[in-house]
Amino acid sequence: NPEIKKQWQWIREISIAELEKFYESISVQFDRMQGESFYVPFSEETLQKIEKIGEISDGALIVTFLDEQGSEKMPVILFRRSDGATLYQTRDVSRIIWYEKQEQCDVLLYVVSHEQSLHFKQIFETAQKIGCTIQCEHISFGLVLGNDGKKFSTRKGTGIGLDEVFTEAKEKVEAILSNRVQDLSAEQRETLVSDIAIGALKFNDLSQNRNTDIVFDWGKMLSFEGFSGPFLQYSYARANSIIKKAPEEKNTELQNFSFSESHIPLPEISIFKKILLFPFIIEKSAENRRPNILAEYLFELAKEFNGFYQSFPILKSEGEDFKRRLFLVDIFSKTLAKGLKLLGIHAPEKM
Repeated sequence: NPEIKKQWQWIREISIAELEKFYESISVQFDRMQGESFYVPFSEETLQKIEKIGEISDGALIVTFLDEQGSEKMPVILFRRSDGATLYQTRDVSRIIWYEKQEQCDVLLYVVSHEQSLHFKQIFETAQKIGCTIQCEHISFGLVLGNDGKKFSTRKGTGIGLDEVFTEAKEKVEAILSNRVQDLSAEQRETLVSDIAIGALKFNDLSQNRNTDIVFDWGKMLSFEGFSGPFLQYSYARANSIIKKAPEEKNTELQNFSFSESHIPLPEISIFKKILLFPFIIEKSAENRRPNILAEYLFELAKEFNGFYQSFPILKSEGEDFKRRLFLVDIFSKTLAKGLKLLGIHAPEKM
């Protein structure tokens, strides 16, 4: 029906336009948006391939999955109904074929909740059966639960839109900052509030083991002292403040600083060693598709730094102690900023 298709196209366009506005506000960018409909023209070619490895049951095209003993290891999956209509799983296999042929991709990562685990096992095995060699991984994640431990539900009217959550997060951050930061312009304050709110939401999500459900807790998420985005941002701002307060002529020495002093307090050595682990943590986090590994590392690093800051003088220290400690603060702040950037979180210079 051309008229209905025209209306659908209009709805799609205005929906994406609104989504892009919100994504921009939380610093999220996509190189490409290709919805399910993009792959509809390739469905016929996909069905021809599936027909060779599937079977017809009551007029419908299905694929079965058997183990080495011939027993069913997964439920069958339907790719074409008896009336000739295709389903979204048909387009899912078409997508795999398209990326392998058109983009020459090596790996496809599907970031979808764990509720779809069976579906992706069926899709990936079907793709293998028809000859696709591209590596497909389902990056599953848990659900966001309310404080009562129950699942949010759009149908039941208990769902909360992300833009609504973001607005409330900014309001709560504004209330917290009212007694903390005074010497900012209105524009600077608005930017800072947004950075902290976005950081809190992103860290709350990315710092959790993605395979577990997340309990949505405002107090924990916005804490400036606990396992949270604001705590890491505040730790960076504190380190940045120390660097800025240091005498300029001594600050410039950090660029080519090296030390060979053997007597260094253990807390300093511990932080230096932890900073050296940063590249390996990034690699481990990427290989396991688990950003929480990086998030937990950054928290432990910031916690150690704050303990060091409370126990040892930095700006009031002298000689080699001053140079080494200022150097430590400098590389700590740079490491923390890089780590936060990888999590999509901005590191404010002042909080």
